[in-house]
Amino acid sequence: KKEVYNKKITFSGGEPLIQIAGLIELVKMLDNFNIAVYTGHELCDVSQELLECINYIKTGSFKEELKTTVKPFVGSTNQEFRRLR
Repeated sequence: KKEVYNKKITFSGGEPLIQIAGLIELVKMLDNFNIAVYTGHELCDVSQELLECINYIKTGSFKEELKTTVKPFVGSTNQEFRRLR
């Protein structure tokens, strides 16, 4: 068995919250992974159960008219990237 040193994973589009039950089940199996989820939903619409299992979340839908290349980890200025834990 080889040890894995880079234990990072990102779930992104389509839209990962469409299959929320499966996503929660999967992230709970990824113990000791650094997990980010990119969603077009707002933070208030994301399951608290999921938020307790992940490290980072990007929220908000992409808006072409607000496109940015300088705000880290997002595509438009209305989106937010948050560290949860």
